[in-house]
Amino acid sequence: MNSIKNILILIFIYTFFLWGCKNKIVTAQDDFVQQKNEVLHNKKTTLKTTDIIIDSDKIRQLITVGVPVIMPNYIPDGFQLTNFNADIRTPENDNIADSTGHYEAIYQGANRCHFGIEGSEASWGDYLDVSQQWIINTKILGEVTLMHIYGGSSGKPELQAWVIPDEKEVIKGFPYASYRFYFICQNSLFSPKEAARIIESVKIQ
Repeated sequence: MNSIKNILILIFIYTFFLWGCKNKIVTAQDDFVQQKNEVLHNKKTTLKTTDIIIDSDKIRQLITVGVPVIMPNYIPDGFQLTNFNADIRTPENDNIADSTGHYEAIYQGANRCHFGIEGSEASWGDYLDVSQQWIINTKILGEVTLMHIYGGSSGKPELQAWVIPDEKEVIKGFPYASYRFYFICQNSLFSPKEAARIIESVKIQ
C-alpha cells in the first residue's frame, strides 16, 4: 500500500514539474515574439520617418545631362536630409531641344533652421543685396563665396553661395554645371561657420 502511495506521489510531482516547464517555455516564447514585434515595429517607424532614399538611377541620369550630384559629408547635429528631388528632361521624353537637369537636397534642423543644395546646368540669376561675404576654399568646387544677403526666397536675411562656371568649369568635364547653397533660420541668422563647414565638406556622389 505504501509503495503504491509513493508511486502516486512521484507521478503527481513529475506531472506538476512538466506543467511548470511548459508554462515557462510558452511564457519565454511569448516574450520573444513580443520583443521581436516591438523591434520590427520600431524599425519600420524609424525607416518611415527618418530615412530618405536617393535613387541611384536619378544620380546617373543627372550626370548624363551634365549635373553631377554633390552632397555634404558634414551635417550639423540635429539636422537630417528630409527631401531630395530630381528633375531630368530629355528631347526624347519631353519634346525639348536639349537635355536639362536639376536637383535639390533639403536638410531640416532645430530652431526652425534648414539648408539646401541645388544643382543645375543653368545659372541662378543676379546676385541680391549682399551685406557681408566670406571666401571658402574647397577641394571639389574651388573658391566659393558665402554671402549674407537680403531679399532671398525666404524674404529674410539668409546665407547663400552660388558656384557658377563663369571662366572655368566648376567640376572638370561638366562645363555647365552650377550649384547654389542656401542657409535659412526663421528667427536668427544661420551660423556662417557651420555653413562654411558644410560647403567645405561636399563630395561628388
